[in-house]
Amino acid sequence: MSDHIDPDRLREVLLKLEVTQFARGELHAIRADMREILERDLRDHRRELRARNNKIISIAISTAAVIIGGDFWTIRETANRAQDAVNVEVQAVRARSRGVLASEVQRIQHEVSERLNHEFAEPRIRQLIEEKAREYTEVQARSYIAAQVDSGLKPFRQEVAAAVDEVSKQRDSVAAYKAKVGEAFDELARQREVASTGDDASAGSRQAYERLVTWSHQTPYAQMAGQRLASVVKSYSVYLKPDVGGALALNFNKADGTVVLEQQLSPADLFSTLSNEVDLPEDRRRVMGYLVKRPKEQLVLPALTVLQQSPYMPGVAATCGVLRYVFGEQAAFLDISGWTQFLKKQEHIK
Repeated sequence: MSDHIDPDRLREVLLKLEVTQFARGELHAIRADMREILERDLRDHRRELRARNNKIISIAISTAAVIIGGDFWTIRETANRAQDAVNVEVQAVRARSRGVLASEVQRIQHEVSERLNHEFAEPRIRQLIEEKAREYTEVQARSYIAAQVDSGLKPFRQEVAAAVDEVSKQRDSVAAYKAKVGEAFDELARQREVASTGDDASAGSRQAYERLVTWSHQTPYAQMAGQRLASVVKSYSVYLKPDVGGALALNFNKADGTVVLEQQLSPADLFSTLSNEVDLPEDRRRVMGYLVKRPKEQLVLPALTVLQQSPYMPGVAATCGVLRYVFGEQAAFLDISGWTQFLKKQEHIK
């Protein structure tokens, strides 16, 4: 069966359908009219027949009254003749009724045919039927086209739905990958920041060192900052042990330009040189050796000043080394906060 509809063929079929339906309606109306006419004619014929029968019976009765007194057989013969006359009259009436009925039926059929021809010859009826046919064709064609389009698009809809699902999955994967990439970039930025801060601390920046100490107790910097802090502390471990009893004595320049030996300097002056005048780690360790020979009580206040004010990390590390050598392990090597608290207690006791 073809999947395509011929609009002209469909319009012709619909036109025939409309005509058939209209003809059926007209025939039904004509049939009702004809039934009514026949019933009316039949009632008229019955009245006429009844009147004639009554007339014949009256004649028969009159005849019987005239010949009354005759013999029985004469009366019976007269009754039979009257009955035959009535039968003949009834048959004649019936024949006339059938003829009238046939002619009436032919007349009605002719009128129906003429009426149908006249009705369908009217432009209004033809236009109405054509409009109905066109409306029916449009409705049927629209539903057919919609069904065809829907069936044609069904596989594409399935493909589109599958593609949308795949895109959704890919979008989720891309979002997860993007989040991971963002986390990786953040981690790389933190690593660079920690590495740069560690380099600054190793180069002598106390501010960078204290930032590493703070990060070592905070996430997400804790692990990498702790590792870098350990590396910085290791780089300053050269100051864990002072150079006591060095072969060569150091000369120190005072502010007025005179050159003096370490015996002519106070502990405060010696602690100051750890951050200012000494460049080489070996010379700084020798100054540390001079300081550890001084009395403990003379070291507390100058060392506290260095720990609170010095921005130079080698001087701070050398000061912590002196304190650890003189007072023992009261705090970790470069635990600036711990040594500061210890010195404050010593100063209070003093």
